[in-house]
Amino acid sequence: MEKSKQKKYLSVGVFLLLTFTFVVAALFNFEVHIQGREYEMQLEALKEFSDQGSLSIETKLGGYVNTLNGLAGFLQEGALDLETNRKYLQDTAGREEMDFQYIGVADLSGKAWITNGSNSDISDRDFFQEALNQKYVITESKESEFADAEIFIVAVPVPDKNGQPRGVLYGVIETDSFRLYENTSLDLASQYLQVIDRKGAYIMRENIERSIVKDKNLFDGLRVVESKIPADEVISRIQKGEPIITEVSDGKREYLIYFSPLQMNDWYVVTVMNKADITKRVSRLLGNDVYLLMAEVVGAVALLCVLIVWFSIKEKKQSLRVYEQMKMDEEIFRIASAESASIIMVYNIKEKQLKIMNHERSRIRLPAVLENAPKNLPVYLADTENVSEQLEKIFAAMEKMNGTEEFLLSLKVEKELHKFRLKLRSWANEKQEVMQCVCVMQDVTEEIQLRQNADIDFLTGLDNRRSGTRKIESFLEDAVVLESGTHAIVIMDLDNFKKLNDTLGHQTGDKALQDVARVLRRHFRDYDIICRLAGDEFIVLMKNIPADVIGMNIQALLKKLVLTYGEGEKSVTITASAGIVVTPVNGIKFKALYDKADKALYQVKREKKNSFRFYEEEMA
Repeated sequence: MEKSKQKKYLSVGVFLLLTFTFVVAALFNFEVHIQGREYEMQLEALKEFSDQGSLSIETKLGGYVNTLNGLAGFLQEGALDLETNRKYLQDTAGREEMDFQYIGVADLSGKAWITNGSNSDISDRDFFQEALNQKYVITESKESEFADAEIFIVAVPVPDKNGQPRGVLYGVIETDSFRLYENTSLDLASQYLQVIDRKGAYIMRENIERSIVKDKNLFDGLRVVESKIPADEVISRIQKGEPIITEVSDGKREYLIYFSPLQMNDWYVVTVMNKADITKRVSRLLGNDVYLLMAEVVGAVALLCVLIVWFSIKEKKQSLRVYEQMKMDEEIFRIASAESASIIMVYNIKEKQLKIMNHERSRIRLPAVLENAPKNLPVYLADTENVSEQLEKIFAAMEKMNGTEEFLLSLKVEKELHKFRLKLRSWANEKQEVMQCVCVMQDVTEEIQLRQNADIDFLTGLDNRRSGTRKIESFLEDAVVLESGTHAIVIMDLDNFKKLNDTLGHQTGDKALQDVARVLRRHFRDYDIICRLAGDEFIVLMKNIPADVIGMNIQALLKKLVLTYGEGEKSVTITASAGIVVTPVNGIKFKALYDKADKALYQVKREKKNSFRFYEEEMA
């Protein structure tokens, strides 16, 4: 009896010892796991911080390029050093919101006039030569010729009316005013940013007193500190334009350094974080609370086990009721579907099976269940042109989407073309795999026709033909308005639009028309009249616009309307051509003005697409 108790106590002791060992091991593993997770989170935070810095810098640089391109657009005609051009550039450079120290403009020989009143010869400058052959140039930082400060230069070509360079416009920015840390969530106590080129030379460098690499060239500094990734490999990947993160040490401190390339030029954002700060965060996170947390977790697990047992017993009693309820819900769903005017379908992604819940009410003859739907459904709808391409895109969307999406589908019903709106709703499992998609298919032909008969174009949201022409005619009938200034009527249509439809399908063509409409709305002013006449033809009335600005305005628009769709061999690029009339110079009656603009457009299409022409009397 005594031996039996001893064995029992020994067994309990062994069990308690094993339990204690397991808990200690679990605690240690938990602490290690938390440290690893926190380290990974800090790496992600470092990358996010660096991306913020990159985005901030690229936004700044892009703003400089866009500003200079906008200024260059006003210098397309006449001598570059005209007094009006000088005055305009001086006013621009003097604005408080501009970061330009000064702005210069040079002709093709390199003779430059600068907004500070001086003249210079920049023909031997690298940025001048490069700007004549590129869209823009952003130089490295260097000492200013006019002040004790570091500067860099942004330069763009000045195009003539044919788009060829006739000079260079450049702006000078002091690196101090560039504000490297603007719009970044920077913790100056443990993080800092620097900017280098792909040769390791510093473009901008702040917090040099805390920098682990204090050499004038960062690559030289990397070679004298310890790096987890060899310095030569880091340098090689930077020169290839790849992002890279590494750990370095100077023997006293350890740092994480992330190199993030910019997209606009060959600069790199270098983000540095003190690794010791991560260890401090982990220590604060864990402390003594981790043990209390583990005790709470063990108690919660024990309670959960009890609840699971209780719920499992209860679940057996409810399973039959749930099954019966599911059968009843399915029947109710079928009854509701039978009464609906829409076609309701359920698509099983894995089995590629399509169930039509109320097929008997549809004028489209489909079976109740269709196996291998992506292949077999087009067979039932073969009378409609491009139906296979339309359905291929819809089924592909079903397999990738997670949520809701809408499509328009064109089908022939009883030999008449109808438009159907497909509202898709899909669900994904815990692995984010899309398993099932419900589709509500509704005939919206009458709705589209009603909207087309109204004032708004159904596809683009612009004024339709009736509304737009009515507004233009009303404007032209107001003699007082006409006499108040110069106005232009522009007729445009798209080049290669038929090829786009034939190659990529009408849905891509519809998307292209919507993209063009968005460009037109952004380009023209709120009070201009923009109308889709039909197909790929648009008309615009530009009110109160100087005659010498009309051509520059339309030239800038045509550049924005160079749009590419598809990939590889199935890629199609569309452009736009335009015919222009000016009122009251070319007349005041809408029909006559429209005919003249159409003749100018015809001349453009015959001679050179992706261009524009003003109406001339010899075109009559």
